Amino acid sequence: QNAFDENQIFELLTTTFLECNEYNRSMLIFDIDSLIMLNKSDSEMSTSKSISNIRVYQFIREKCKTSIVEETEPNEKGIVTKIEKWIVMIVKDPWLKNTLVDDIEFRKSSAQVLIDDTDEKKRIDGETSRKCPKCLRNYTPKEARDGSCYYHPGFVVDIDHPNEQLTSEKAQAILQCALLQKLSEQEMPKLLWACCLRRYGESIQPCETGKCGLPKELEDKVQMNNDDYINLVQEHFKKNATAKKNLDEFLRKYRQTATKKGPTGTSVQSSTERK
Repeated sequence: QNAFDENQIFELLTTTFLECNEYNRSMLIFDIDSLIMLNKSDSEMSTSKSISNIRVYQFIREKCKTSIVEETEPNEKGIVTKIEKWIVMIVKDPWLKNTLVDDIEFRKSSAQVLIDDTDEKKRIDGETSRKCPKCLRNYTPKEARDGSCYYHPGFVVDIDHPNEQLTSEKAQAILQCALLQKLSEQEMPKLLWACCLRRYGESIQPCETGKCGLPKELEDKVQMNNDDYINLVQEHFKKNATAKKNLDEFLRKYRQTATKKGPTGTSVQSSTERK
């Protein structure tokens, strides 16, 4: 203990703290490993540590609780005095460091409290299961990985009624009704994904692969604690310019082909132009 016995350490620490109290701004720096002596006990099962000079430890611990940074109330002249009582502890031993942190219960600033609250909300948010607005499967944000989300970044259309943009759910309802009515192949709705022109309902992997969650372009615009976030993403996909271009080009070729087929083609052409 740097040649000091426990009483001498107490005397030095007490004098130092009293001197610091005379100033509005002060900083004390402690080499805790030199002031606090540890006992180490080894057994076959584990290794334990304890503090030998517990009085010195308790003295430092309680003094650390008095460290503060604040401003006084304005005096009669309206002058505010800033009070800064800093205590810096240098600790190398991990066990001693953790013991001090737990025992002192450092008072946190409002900024630190806000940071801690934000981190806690992020932690809870990351562990809360929710539905992905892209692939519409349940996932946990904390466990989301690239390559686990398969989705279509566009919308569905019935090429006989191309002016109506459908969500996956609405397209599924239309298809299900047709199946229950046992419509013929010619009468079945011709549902296509505008983004890749694949037929809706086919057991083919969607055209995009990514990570469950919001599309990157919406990450700063949409909050997933909003109950309407899935609809917001689907409305975003309806505005996919590339998908619209793909659909327009396909419909133009489809109509040309249908026209060349005669009466049957003419019927298809007139239905695609129906609004």
